[in-house]
Amino acid sequence: MTTLKLEADANETEAATFQIDAATGQTAQLSFSRAGVNKYQIGVTSGDVLEVYDDTYGNLLQFSGGDMRTQPQGAGTNAFGQNGAAFKQLLSGTASISSVSVPAGGSTTFTVTVTNAVAGDVVAGIGYSAALPDGLVLQALGIATGVVTVSVRNVTSAALTLPTGTARVDVRQY
Repeated sequence: MTTLKLEADANETEAATFQIDAATGQTAQLSFSRAGVNKYQIGVTSGDVLEVYDDTYGNLLQFSGGDMRTQPQGAGTNAFGQNGAAFKQLLSGTASISSVSVPAGGSTTFTVTVTNAVAGDVVAGIGYSAALPDGLVLQALGIATGVVTVSVRNVTSAALTLPTGTARVDVRQY
């Protein structure tokens, strides 16, 4: 592992090119700049993963190919946006659903396994891989340990069919 220390004055940007892997000769451009009081910017201009690690709390922030992952440790939380609410993690699960007829004004349910979800968590979204007929509404009814129950309601006066598809449920833990 290569360790590089960059220091910048209040209004300066420092950059360095350094060798990451002696065997392949792979290099990366790393820049460091002061972006305000107690705010710094770090950038890497290779196609590789950029990880930012906080050794005080053990938190990890990782950027790779347009994706961003966070790994807060202990009581750490995630927040997105300028005034985003802090949450511990986003969980997700999917289930294959067979076609089912839903009577006029009626409903049916199915469940989706969302590992580590518990009562009190918040369902952040429900998606379905096939187009739903107008009048069918998906709604989360509740969360038990590791399972989200989803209702399929028909709000029309005629029977409708939920097509075969894959349901996805995202759950936030605060």
